[in-house]
Formats: sequence, C-alpha cells, structure tokens
Amino acid sequence: GILNKAKSGKELLGFLLNDFLLLAQPSKSLGSHGFSFDNSHSTATFRLYKKPVFLNELQIGHDPSLANSAGDSAEVQTRTLRLQDTLNKTLHVLVTPTCKERNVWLQKLRDAQEDIVDTERKHFQRQQSSCLKLRDRAPIITVHL
Repeated sequence: GILNKAKSGKELLGFLLNDFLLLAQPSKSLGSHGFSFDNSHSTATFRLYKKPVFLNELQIGHDPSLANSAGDSAEVQTRTLRLQDTLNKTLHVLVTPTCKERNVWLQKLRDAQEDIVDTERKHFQRQQSSCLKLRDRAPIITVHL
C-alpha cells in the first residue's frame, strides 16, 4: 500500500511479504488513485527505499513519547505507523492515507509476525522430534572382552 514518510512526505509503497517489509519509492507519483498490480501500473518502476526490514526484528506500535513530536495534528497521528527496526536501530515513521488503512497495516504486520513465530516454533518442534526419534532408534553396540 501507499505510505508517506512523516517528516518529508516522500511517497513510498510498502510490500508486506512472508517475513519482511519492503519499502520502495516509485519513480513517479502514484497519485491519489492508489496502487494495484493491474495494467494501469504495469510500467511502474520502483527503487528500493531502504534495506528490507525482517518482521522478527520489527517493533510495531505507538510510542507515547513520540506522539506529536513533529507537531502533527491529531488527525495525522491517527494515520501514523511507527516501525522500529531493532537490528539497525532505525525508526520509520510513516503516514497512511486513512486511519482505516493504518489499522489494516497494523493488523497485517502483527498477523505476519505471529505467523513467523508459529512457523519457527513448529520447525523447532520438528527438529527436536527428529532428534529424539534418531536417538531412540540408535543401535546400542556392546563389546564383550
């Protein structure tokens, strides 16, 4: 979806993938029409804005100490996403077109983070189970002298 940097107003497009968030900058403004992968945007080109942020290193939420730090109106605050990259120690303050879109972004990001945790937990359990099965089946060799 379309996002804007809070300070500069720079237009970005956010792509939420399985385990990371990619922010790209369109070569030309997408305008108020939004973005979709249909024919009208088939020739759109993008530049990577920053390195993708892995969702397991992303802290999502509203930090009251940052509220209204830029003198933003209450209306802008309800559309603001604060995404902290804990690995690179960077804060991305982004503004969505509507409050509803902000809430959708928050929910989708949190859901994706939960999916990652579940997937990692299941993978770890499978690894442990495999190790236990191998240990239980390992032959016991005895040597008689």
